[in-house]
Amino acid sequence: VSFDNLDLSDNDAVMPNLTNYALEDDLTADNSVFSATGMSGAFNAFNTDGFHFSPVIPYGYYSAKTGPALQNTDISATVIMDVNPDQSSSQYAGLVCRSSREGMYMAVIGVDGTYSIYRDTPVKPFTLLAEKRSDAILGGEKTANALRLVCGGDTIEFYINGQLVESLTDSRYLLNYGRAGITTKAGGEPSEDTIIFSDLSIEEIGD
Repeated sequence: VSFDNLDLSDNDAVMPNLTNYALEDDLTADNSVFSATGMSGAFNAFNTDGFHFSPVIPYGYYSAKTGPALQNTDISATVIMDVNPDQSSSQYAGLVCRSSREGMYMAVIGVDGTYSIYRDTPVKPFTLLAEKRSDAILGGEKTANALRLVCGGDTIEFYINGQLVESLTDSRYLLNYGRAGITTKAGGEPSEDTIIFSDLSIEEIGD
């Protein structure tokens, strides 16, 4: 095999200009961020105070994801719900990252003033990775708490009202890619106004 007159050159001009994915939505109006398909299992309505989103079935779970499948993401949203450390309840609300058929990570705050981080996979559903009571969670009726979940490499970081409350590493089931979004678990008496989300932000982390 012989080659003649081989010419190699850097042709950056024809390469696409790739930018990191980013989404900002205050969730006060339906901008088609979440697909309406499959929402029958949850109360869902956009209002001036945000996205009212809670499972219809008592103690049921529900999540809504958006955007493309991403590896490293920075997700944030504000959650409005009752928080009472003296109340025993399994109701919670929070954020998810790397959601796919292989599973997802979930970081949530509960009505009892605790936070939890789960790895949810078909093999090991709702595996608890961290759970603590935290003073970073503001208590009261219809209280707003700003949540942020950063999923980068094998590190999961969870912030509540600007305070880093948990940083852990996990790579057991190789949950490397997936969509981001919000998640809820209903209490014993779910209603359409139980949990409200606003100011959703999803930013891809990368070079």
